[in-house]
Amino acid sequence: MKKIISIFLTLVFILLASTQLVSAESFTSSNLYSFLNSNELTEEISADIALNHMRDILDDNSIEISNIEKLFDLENNVTGYCISFDKVYNNTVTPSGYVLISKLEKENPIVEFSTEGESIENTLTTFTENSINQNTCSITDKIYFLGSGKIYSEYIENGKQKLFDPNQKISFLKSSYLSTAKSIIRDKIKSLLNTQNIKINDFNNTCKSTIGGGMTNEPTGGVNKRSNRIPGINVSLFKKMNELSSGGVCSPTAATNLMIYYKNAKQKSKILIDNSAQKTFNKFYSLMKTSKSSGTLCKNIAPAYKSYIKSRGYTSGVKVDSYFFNFWSDFTRDINSGIPIHTDLQADDGGHSVVTVGWYIKRYGKKDYKYLQVINGWTRNIQYVSFNGYYKSISGIAVKI
Repeated sequence: MKKIISIFLTLVFILLASTQLVSAESFTSSNLYSFLNSNELTEEISADIALNHMRDILDDNSIEISNIEKLFDLENNVTGYCISFDKVYNNTVTPSGYVLISKLEKENPIVEFSTEGESIENTLTTFTENSINQNTCSITDKIYFLGSGKIYSEYIENGKQKLFDPNQKISFLKSSYLSTAKSIIRDKIKSLLNTQNIKINDFNNTCKSTIGGGMTNEPTGGVNKRSNRIPGINVSLFKKMNELSSGGVCSPTAATNLMIYYKNAKQKSKILIDNSAQKTFNKFYSLMKTSKSSGTLCKNIAPAYKSYIKSRGYTSGVKVDSYFFNFWSDFTRDINSGIPIHTDLQADDGGHSVVTVGWYIKRYGKKDYKYLQVINGWTRNIQYVSFNGYYKSISGIAVKI
């Protein structure tokens, strides 16, 4: 009898151990996203996913989580988590990026990340502080995340809750946001949070990206990770929006950073006006017919590049190519050829212009998850944004000088 009991207990122990191993493996291998189809994306699971993702990318197990920030919709439901990281070396702590996890896109919840610098909430707080009257306003700790690139900080002015949009650099009353057409977005979020199998195309019937398939000859970096970045990218030289102007000026800022790249990496010595980023920005601001309150119309961007580059005396070999289909292969083809891309990331109620300087693919199981490496105008760090339907649409203009 003792022998039978001993054998039984041993079998139970083995069964429990194997179950734990399968569960643990599901966070780190090919079962990760299939696991999410039957499990709630909790804070703990999000932290495990983010930590594994960051350590795998950097090939560094010394990276540790420094903070987990909950993100909310307008009715205080948790819609995601911003997970920040630090690296400790010789008793020195260095901020080492963040991962943005979305509960609205369960198929690929890692919608954005960076492997360097401070977290997105710190950047957002700084932007807000520099854009409001701190004598009459007070910033709260709350961050709102409504999917598809819509992330807002909150502050109080004269007893009223206001939201700050860092992309457009404008503020609006939270109450008015709730009561207008944005209630459609609110209802979609509520529906998604109550749905077990979340798909990005369920977020909004009109939120289907114009990007498509396409094939490309991509440099290989192993089966599970592949990437490429344009040589000569010096992020310390790029300008942030708030260094050049106030308001919604992401498009002329992106154009200015593209010119800075060509001056320094490709020795186009005449491309900046009087060697000045500010004067170059001012010219693009005019050519793109940008408004600080409403931003830049997409149709004005490509003509502005053509006019500006020609005015600086460059005509031979110049290429300003607006993508027709905006396939993944369009972006990888030009990045692999060393051509940066002015990229518009479109949400439901606005967009944001960035400079794409690289691409990255992470494989989970048999599926590839694609990211663009961009200079976003908020910071000087490289940011990775999902190409798998997170944004309503992603459009590109390849600029070669």
